[in-house]
Amino acid sequence: MTYMKVFLLLFLQPLLSFFSCFVCSRCLCRDGYNGDGHSCSPINLCLKSSRGGCDTNAECVYMGPGNVSCVCTDGWTGDGKVCVEINNCQLEGRGGCSPNADCNHIGPGQVGWNQFLFISKTLS
Repeated sequence: MTYMKVFLLLFLQPLLSFFSCFVCSRCLCRDGYNGDGHSCSPINLCLKSSRGGCDTNAECVYMGPGNVSCVCTDGWTGDGKVCVEINNCQLEGRGGCSPNADCNHIGPGQVGWNQFLFISKTLS
């Protein structure tokens, strides 16, 4: 082997490997984290304007970096991504109203009843 080949093998090849690795490597934050790859912070999707994809009538619960759970609030039902208003008057129990009362839907999960209205209707 010539002196030049020995020099290349012993000195330049490790040096070139170091620089090629240094130049070609890139740090990327994992899913659920944000940053430049050298410093990565967990992402709380509940704090974003999209609220983690939760419905406006749902609570966004932070479950970990990039992970949320959506839970419909009282008076609403669904998977949390889509929540639908509950009309208790349409349920089997009629919102707890007596069979001798009109069930009036007031709002999500709420009812009002008017027993006097039922009595006045039967007297007429």
